[in-house]
Amino acid sequence: MQKSEHIFLFLTLFLLAGCGFTSNQQGHLSTNQENNIITFQAVPLHETQQRFITIYNDGEADLIIHALLIPKNPYESFRLHHPPALPFTLKPGTQHNIKLTVAYTAKHNIDAQADLILSLENAENASNEGLFHIKLLHQPAPPIPDPSVEFSCAPLLSFPKTTRNTTSTQTCEVHNRGHEEITLTTDSFVVKSGRKEDFSLTFSNQAPKAIIPKGASVTCNIQYSPSQESPIISVGHFVFKSSPTNEQVTLKVKGHVAYASFEAIPIYPPCTTDADCDWLDHQHTCVTDPYGPDKNCRMKEPDTLLMFRYIPWGSTLKRTLRIRALGNVPLIVNGIKITQYHSNDLRLDMEKVTFPLNIPPNTHKDITVEYTPSDRYPDAGEMHIDTNVGTKNVPIKVASYGCIIRPPLKKEEVFSHRPRYLWIENVGSSSCLVRNFYLEKQNHDYFKILYPSKPNQTIPPGSKMHIIIQYSPMGRAVKEGKLILETNDLIQPTRTVTLMGYVPEGSECRIVAKPRALDFSFVPIGQTKTMTISVTNDSWGDCLPRRFSTHHPQHKGHSPFSILAKNLLPKRLRGGETMQVNVQYTPTKVGDEHWVLGIDSNDGRYPTLVLPLSGTTNHPCLLSIPSIVDFGRSSVNCTAQTKTLTIYHSGAEHCPTSIDIDAINMNPQTTQAFTITKTPKLPLTVTATKHAQIQVSFRATQAIHQHATIELKTDVKAQPTVSIPIQGKGHATNEEKEIFQQRKRPTVDYLFVVADTKSMSFVQQQLTQHIPLFLRSLTQQNVDYRVGVISTDSTTCKDGPPCTEGRAPGCLHGTKSTFITSSPPNAAQLLKQNLLVGNTGSTEPQGLEATYRALTPPTLNDLQCNNGFIRTDAALSIIYTSNTDDVSAKSQSFFEDFFSKQNKQVIVSAIGPSIVSGGACLGSCRYHELANKTNGYYQGIRSTDWGNMMVQLAKTGIELRSQFALSQRPALQTLQVRVNGIVIPRSEQYGWEYDTLTNKIVFSNRAIPSPGATIEIQYKSLCKP
Repeated sequence: MQKSEHIFLFLTLFLLAGCGFTSNQQGHLSTNQENNIITFQAVPLHETQQRFITIYNDGEADLIIHALLIPKNPYESFRLHHPPALPFTLKPGTQHNIKLTVAYTAKHNIDAQADLILSLENAENASNEGLFHIKLLHQPAPPIPDPSVEFSCAPLLSFPKTTRNTTSTQTCEVHNRGHEEITLTTDSFVVKSGRKEDFSLTFSNQAPKAIIPKGASVTCNIQYSPSQESPIISVGHFVFKSSPTNEQVTLKVKGHVAYASFEAIPIYPPCTTDADCDWLDHQHTCVTDPYGPDKNCRMKEPDTLLMFRYIPWGSTLKRTLRIRALGNVPLIVNGIKITQYHSNDLRLDMEKVTFPLNIPPNTHKDITVEYTPSDRYPDAGEMHIDTNVGTKNVPIKVASYGCIIRPPLKKEEVFSHRPRYLWIENVGSSSCLVRNFYLEKQNHDYFKILYPSKPNQTIPPGSKMHIIIQYSPMGRAVKEGKLILETNDLIQPTRTVTLMGYVPEGSECRIVAKPRALDFSFVPIGQTKTMTISVTNDSWGDCLPRRFSTHHPQHKGHSPFSILAKNLLPKRLRGGETMQVNVQYTPTKVGDEHWVLGIDSNDGRYPTLVLPLSGTTNHPCLLSIPSIVDFGRSSVNCTAQTKTLTIYHSGAEHCPTSIDIDAINMNPQTTQAFTITKTPKLPLTVTATKHAQIQVSFRATQAIHQHATIELKTDVKAQPTVSIPIQGKGHATNEEKEIFQQRKRPTVDYLFVVADTKSMSFVQQQLTQHIPLFLRSLTQQNVDYRVGVISTDSTTCKDGPPCTEGRAPGCLHGTKSTFITSSPPNAAQLLKQNLLVGNTGSTEPQGLEATYRALTPPTLNDLQCNNGFIRTDAALSIIYTSNTDDVSAKSQSFFEDFFSKQNKQVIVSAIGPSIVSGGACLGSCRYHELANKTNGYYQGIRSTDWGNMMVQLAKTGIELRSQFALSQRPALQTLQVRVNGIVIPRSEQYGWEYDTLTNKIVFSNRAIPSPGATIEIQYKSLCKP
């Protein structure tokens, strides 16, 4: 021990002796290292290695460690890394351990050893001096023999700067200094930084290995091909193996990417603090130039922006943009140009600039931009710097500061008889005070300021103030006046605006329409969108609109646009009056529509004012059942029964097979009386087999008709928004009285849907031969009937009418009459002709789709197709005749839902392709399932008893009505039902019952109201706040 260590140990023992320690229990210090030895193995020269040792007390009493020492430390190679604070106590138990870290730094390649000595108190396994020794050892690696392989380019092969996607090649001689022939093989490449793929190596024989005789050498080729500009430097080493010497040698390589880069720096006047940059805007602060001692205003964000102050007209302000090359090769600027947004007030000073510019690395070139305003508008633009590393766009902005008044845009403001708004705008950065505004005295006879009435008006930054001036013409002579503005504008505090008043010839009526064009955008086929035009008389006389019409500028035909002209004309518009004109767009065929709206009047300038009308349409990709959610009548401040609407995939060909609904919201511009109470989890995917349901409630806020729109946001680019209308009417009281009329005779509309495929000729003949029996059976049952015929072809003319081939899907067949009634004597002959739909239709019959088209707009309302066929008070009996399965794209649940939501009784029957055995349907059973759902009639087409089938079909839909739907949920105890004025009791056998699921009054078979009976239902509606 050294003298200092003896002194330390003596003091430690002295202190311990002075504490009077008398306990018999002692601690016991242990470590997790065998024989308490820490060994370091072959630490490379000048490198450091760490080892860990855990000490703990497995005795019975606390141990106190006062000191940790490493005496006799050769070259100070061993040291404790982050030793714990002394003294510290080790309590008994391994869980109270302390982890010590010992580091060894190889300053020489030698064997080294030392002791880590712990000075302890109360340790039974410590020395007499209270010391505990931990042995520290370092065992160096054996000496490395001289290599037999030597590289002429060692220790580092460095490549010159190389441009991305080019190759630099270096050669290196490999010498065999050994005593025998060796084979040298490239084993791997180890990358330290950069990309390992950037380096490659081959020997002179173009192979990855070479045979080198004793004392000879070979040449190897090393290539550097950087594929990216980052990182700039790539470093690594090739690893070789030699045999038979079994040596491993390395060759270190380093490559630099040649790249050009630059920054564009606006140079503003020097600054000291951030406040010096406030004249620009809040985006700039005062920063030190990283390449020089100056401080300049720079943007807080890394974006570059060249700012100008707004200056008076005709003045010129210059700004400098510094282009600094940051790469390691020169920057080549091929050209610079300015794009201007508002005017040509910005220009480049090219006097001392010649392109291309060559800017060496870490140098710069200054470009001067001049701004000379020619009007009151603050300007903006963009500078495009085209270089050998791409184009950089630098925004240019004219910043407003202080109060800057922008008066009306014209030096002379022209007035007719109408009041005129003059807008005064503050384009500065602080509030403007309009101290006074007045007309010159000689103007008072003609001009008058209507608003504002008081001076000292404040205009916040970016805001406007309007002055309303009235011109009162006294004849047709032109009159001139002047408006004076006194403000705190820094540049021009007093401004004069010239006012010119005149009445042009024929200006008594001046029709102005807003908007000047109506673009209905996308509206699905069969739906209607309404937009409004405001028509104003902007003159002093009377305007007499004579006609509103729509026409196509190039051809004649049915217009998809219509004017809702009820009570619209005749109309007299006095000066300043406005009328509203509603225009509807109801598309009937796929494509874009461009029409015009003409307004004929006594306007001397434009006797016919023309406004463009446009819209586009296609079959919808999503359909809602019902298409319109109608809550009917509901008491004010009471929540009506929740309605459910189902969203289906339409199956249209142009639509994606799956559609994502991302959002379901109520249009914010509609009334708040409607609420979406339940939606599926979004986003939701709708497919042919997967639909979505939405629940909506209605709480009337007023005793008026109320409307709203549900909007579905989808991922269909052509139809991003699907709108579903909702309506309801507020009722001032909850007293309800609903009156129904039982039909005096059975009233049924029959719709035959006949397949027109090649194999249907025989079936059509059978149908026409037996159709007189069908009509005779209807006459015998006193049925008031209509019979129409459509085919199952939904593809030959899928986008019509008009059709160039085939017939529009769902459009009634017939040349002399599209549907047959019970009145003409030749009804059977006409119906026979209509039933012969031919056999040249599509081979993929879609009877259900054709039915849907027949019962919905535009086909339902088309004068050439189905207009007038369906009656509101008649039952609807649909009869399918087909020997082929239906392949309509829409789902079966869609058609079931569609038929059930009709405001009438719908019965589906079929003479169809499916085989029914023992009540079970075999094969595709779409028609059979619908017949079962609606209590219709079904017979397989292979049946030969056509007479019986006709009689059975004639019985569908003729039953008296036994169910009556209520518009509101009733309080059951208030329900009262009368038939022809007689109260009918609530009875399951002899009266009526209330069906809570369907909200209907259902009469028992013995109490069904007789033909022509009047059914009166009174009740109080439930009021759910």
